[in-house]
Amino acid sequence: MKKILNEWRNFIKENNNNYLTLDESQISPKFLNVEINERVLSEEVDPQALSLKDLDQKPPEFFKKQLRDMKDVDKNTQKVQQRIKKDNELRNALQPIDFDIDGLGDAIDAKELGSITDFYNWSVGIINSIFGSEIVDSSKQLERLKIKKDVIAKKIRNILISSYNPYQREIFRAISLFTGSKFEVIRNPEEFDETKAAVLQMVNDGIRDIFKPTKETYQKAKVILRKLSESEIKPVQTWRGYGLKEENGKYPGLKSYKIGGIIEIPNLSSFSIDREIAKKFAIQGINEDQWGILFYVPETFRGVDVDFLSQYEGAEKEIITKGKFKIKEMTYVSKDPKTIVFDSLTVIPFKNINDLKNHPKYSEDLKINGLIQITMEMLKE
Repeated sequence: MKKILNEWRNFIKENNNNYLTLDESQISPKFLNVEINERVLSEEVDPQALSLKDLDQKPPEFFKKQLRDMKDVDKNTQKVQQRIKKDNELRNALQPIDFDIDGLGDAIDAKELGSITDFYNWSVGIINSIFGSEIVDSSKQLERLKIKKDVIAKKIRNILISSYNPYQREIFRAISLFTGSKFEVIRNPEEFDETKAAVLQMVNDGIRDIFKPTKETYQKAKVILRKLSESEIKPVQTWRGYGLKEENGKYPGLKSYKIGGIIEIPNLSSFSIDREIAKKFAIQGINEDQWGILFYVPETFRGVDVDFLSQYEGAEKEIITKGKFKIKEMTYVSKDPKTIVFDSLTVIPFKNINDLKNHPKYSEDLKINGLIQITMEMLKE
């Protein structure tokens, strides 16, 4: 339908407006000629946003307490459900307004379509002057819709502002950016490219934050997450999976790994408390050029549990941490080619990659037919 309408516009334009056209704002259903606009509040910033200096001056304990308070609030199931319900109601109210704004805006701007809109507005003027009616012209109607949209949008933003204090809102954004696959820019904010910045929408349990990040947004996220990652936590088993090349390059390759060796993770990294989740990432990293690696830390005692605020809450079960780790064990584990499940068909403990290659069962096929599990001890700093 939209293609037909576009062809009709071109036809009218080429034929000097000699044809009667329809007011497309009256087309129903609306999805035939408009798209949903999700960029609510894209230009509005948090009125109480903190500076990088404000955040940098606070000790790790301060942020840990803020995060703990956020968790305590979110334990109130009834309050969270009410928050989600309110957010859904506001979004449902916003959607038809978005449709009508776009539809009416298209009709007003599409002057090549003829004069149905102009005729409508002329008729409105005549009727109002004769009968003193409340009928409004299309431009005024559009303005009223925009005001109504702005009122709803501010109510959506108010859920965030009323739920968290300024420091907690900065934590919310920092964790959302990291878990929303923007972690590389958080690790190195100098890589931020303003020309590629897009409006981001962070949603969690009825709280919605929509904003266009700046370089400072990522700088603040790095400060907050580094401070939180220094927090002591109750020891928990964690795993991390990814692909690792054998040769050294930008990062140390598998040939640098050996029992007793120290692995330093200076940048923020996410580990999962669920082995199966980490294993999936390790499997995805397998190819002819690199090994699938599954890191295992029996006791991770420093970091921050971000799952309750994660963009993928309950899906990745993340702990963000950093520091030094000592390699305790290295083991190759094969997979069953029939079920593609990693099991104990072939288990080869080894000290380093040369030791593995000297094993009687070693072959180049091992790289794509199994995983290497590296057990590490988290060191105190």
